[in-house]
Amino acid sequence: MALTNCTFTENNPLTGKRGRGHQIWCTLLIMLCTCLTVSAQNLKNFYRQAPHAEGALYFVLPQQMSEAKSQNGMLCESLSYDYTYLDSRDSVTLLLTLTTKEIFRADSLQIETPSGQSRKYGVQTLYYNPVKNCWECRIRTVIPYKEWEAMYHSVEPFALVFSSAESEERLRFSDKPSKWEKIRSRYVHLQDLIRLNKKP
Repeated sequence: MALTNCTFTENNPLTGKRGRGHQIWCTLLIMLCTCLTVSAQNLKNFYRQAPHAEGALYFVLPQQMSEAKSQNGMLCESLSYDYTYLDSRDSVTLLLTLTTKEIFRADSLQIETPSGQSRKYGVQTLYYNPVKNCWECRIRTVIPYKEWEAMYHSVEPFALVFSSAESEERLRFSDKPSKWEKIRSRYVHLQDLIRLNKKP
């Protein structure tokens, strides 16, 4: 969207010139169009939207969680994750990629909020793949849409905690607080778009 010129036909009846109010309105209109263009560009490489027989399908492209902790130092890389959401349903599919020094058999995923609340979800392991001296594990889980919304409306980042009974290991991931506002704003913007586009 680009707006480089504003033309108004209504002139000042005394001077034949455009009034100051018109100039202000034109400036505000240009600023609004610029903001909308910048917002669209910021989300362009963040998600994709596609038509579906049951509604609109949204894909959040792979993201990284750079803050990571493990009890036994078995992590090789930060967490990679992406979301899929069909707007006719009330849940979001979360796909995650763990890269660890040994095979990590996750039993559950716990979402911890800054307020101290937490919810645990079962997980499905899709595959294990050897990568150099590490193991890549692809995991799938489903969370309620309302919880997904709430995760990104907090002023502080949430944490994702994987547990394994086999290894008695817990892997904890979160976003850096210094980058959280930028991360959060993209999700809030996307959630606003989903709400506006959703058919009643």
